[in-house]
Amino acid sequence: MKRFVKFFLGMALLAAGVAVTLLLVAKKPEAKKEPDARPPALVDVVPLKFQSKVFQMPSQGIVDAKRRTVVSAEVAGRVEKVADDLHSDRTLDLGQRFQKDEVILQLEDSDYQAALKAAELTLEQARESLAQAELTLATEEAKRDQAEIDWEKFKRGGEKPSPLTLREPQLKSARAAIDSAEAAIASAESAVEKAMKDLERTKITMPFDGVLSRVDVEVGAYLSPGTPIVEVFSTSPWEVRLPLSLEEFGLLRRDEKGSVVGAEVTFLDGLQDSDSEGWKSRIVRTEGEVDRRTRSIYVVAEVEENGTDSLVKPGVFLEAEVQSKEFSDVAVIPFRSFTDQENEVLVFRKKEPEAGEDAEKGPVMGELLTRKVEHVVTRGQEVWVKNLPEEEGGMQEGDFLLWTQLPKDSRGGQTELGEGDENEWKPTLFQLGEIKTDWRGVDESEVEMDRDLSQTKP
Repeated sequence: MKRFVKFFLGMALLAAGVAVTLLLVAKKPEAKKEPDARPPALVDVVPLKFQSKVFQMPSQGIVDAKRRTVVSAEVAGRVEKVADDLHSDRTLDLGQRFQKDEVILQLEDSDYQAALKAAELTLEQARESLAQAELTLATEEAKRDQAEIDWEKFKRGGEKPSPLTLREPQLKSARAAIDSAEAAIASAESAVEKAMKDLERTKITMPFDGVLSRVDVEVGAYLSPGTPIVEVFSTSPWEVRLPLSLEEFGLLRRDEKGSVVGAEVTFLDGLQDSDSEGWKSRIVRTEGEVDRRTRSIYVVAEVEENGTDSLVKPGVFLEAEVQSKEFSDVAVIPFRSFTDQENEVLVFRKKEPEAGEDAEKGPVMGELLTRKVEHVVTRGQEVWVKNLPEEEGGMQEGDFLLWTQLPKDSRGGQTELGEGDENEWKPTLFQLGEIKTDWRGVDESEVEMDRDLSQTKP
């Protein structure tokens, strides 16, 4: 009985506890929901304007001749005359200019003239031998014909004439003499041709229009075949090899075959007045491989000599700007505006004021969005991009590029355009891809700004 009373009292106390707990939960006061008191993030933006752009890619190179060679002796002989003796206005000195096929040096040629005469005499004798062999053959053929007639008159029975009767050995010998004479003539003609060329080679001529850059001989020197005489290089137009990075090379204009030709180049030689604008040229060809050490590719431009007193000569170092093809709908942005994703930037998009709000007062409100752009080229600290269509995630007209770096969870939230602190915020100005300067040095008249964005840094 006592055990039953204890069990009953325990269950009663447990039921009472559960009932009290449920009552407290049902009667608890409801917490009031307060709106998020965090203020919108303050951001600095810059108006972004897309435009057409032609890039000037800096490069440099050394002027060099298109052709450069060493002229050597082809025959042996003693130097009898040089340009000083052959021309009244030029000498065999460095820097002298000669036209193609002009004689710059004369070897003694008496031995070669004698060799030519001997070869011509041999040729004449070979021709006489041929004439004699032809006459002998004609005589033997006539004798054979007469022998056949005589045989027909005096033959006995059906006996045939012997080869000796028909003079076949004599005819064979006469024909062999003709073949030998013809071979002798061909050999003699080759000897005459060689003697004439050797005689001609005693006159050392310029292989092309060029300038002497090295002279190794003088009057009285004896030359053997292959002895270097002078080194020459071709005259204007000259060439300049200009290295470009692979990214810059991709910006050049190409023809229908994919060849890079005709791109404009502006040269500055650094030796003229500082106000000089240089002169224009064009790319004529590209080299067919990438430099493995520098990972650059060379394009070649032609350089014309600007007058006889021009300072532009082979060996001169030139600075150049290579012009790219024209890109449309591009803009320049800083690195800081990119997100962690490739070709993705943050933009500020204004919100239209709600009903009852004064559009003339208060901060400009909007939201941060990620937009897609197409990378064109990186120039120093500038990144040039091309906008994509809106349906592909591109920007809209009126979007502003974000300068302020924010945490990822701020994107898509409420944002307020701040006035910025001029003393703390001093980024490099990227104003439509033009001049770089500090914010403090910018004239407000140079910046296109909305009324609501009067404090926006450009």
